[in-house]
Formats: sequence, C-alpha cells, structure tokens
Amino acid sequence: MLGKDEWVAATCPETNRSPRLGLLLVLGIALLYTGISLVNTMVTATSDRVRDLAVLRLAGATNGQVLRLVCAESLLVVAVGALLGLAVAALNPADMWAALSLLSVRPTPVLPWPTIGAVVGACAFLAALASVAPAGPALRRRAVELAGIHE
Repeated sequence: MLGKDEWVAATCPETNRSPRLGLLLVLGIALLYTGISLVNTMVTATSDRVRDLAVLRLAGATNGQVLRLVCAESLLVVAVGALLGLAVAALNPADMWAALSLLSVRPTPVLPWPTIGAVVGACAFLAALASVAPAGPALRRRAVELAGIHE
C-alpha cells in the first residue's frame, strides 16, 4: 500500500517541482528587496547618528567600543524584527490549524527552522555590516568636529 507522498510521486513526478520553483523565485525576490531595504535603513540611521557617536567618543568611549555598540544595536533591531515577523507569520498557520481542528483533523505544524535561521542570520549580517560600515569612517574624524563643538 502506497502512502500519499509515494502515490503522488509515482503518478505525477513533476507535481511538486513547478510550484516550488515559483515559490522560491517569489521568495528570493522578496528577500532581495528586504535586504536592500534593511541595508538602506541601517546606513541612513547610522549616518544620521554621527553626532551621537561623537558624543560617545567625547565621553571617553574608544572607537572599538562605539563600533561594538552600533553593531549590537543593529543586531537588537534584527532580533526584534525577527520575533515580530514570526509572531505575525504565525497567525495564518494558527488560523488554518484552528479551522482544521473544527473538522477533527489534527495537523502537525512543520516550520522550516533552518531556512528561517538562515534568513535571520543573513539579515543580521547585512544589518551589522550596513551599520558599522558608515560608522567606521565617520569615527576617523576628530570627535570635536563631528559633535559640532567649536574650540
């Protein structure tokens, strides 16, 4: 006796391939635009905070400490965004699970944790790079000049 997956594979071997490729294409485009938006937001936010970073240096922080702070802030933003995204994305499967439960069907939710982890990791890498990259050259200038203080 064949199970569902074996029967589908035996009768229609190309059934899963085309929709999966289309889904991967749409997901890839969405992730590309998400990455561009993330990098743009982090570069803009870091560039706008040059005076704040200069004040930290005037308060006694080293360049390395300031860069670590900028990197930690960007990683915190990614973590909060990932948690909020997971919460919002969980609403649709939760609705389907509730509807199927009304029909006495107990579905087993399957989440692609490696894929989710890879996407969050890529976003964390991009955010850290996009926030530290503009902060590094800005911190090479004198902190007094960046803060707008006249000697």
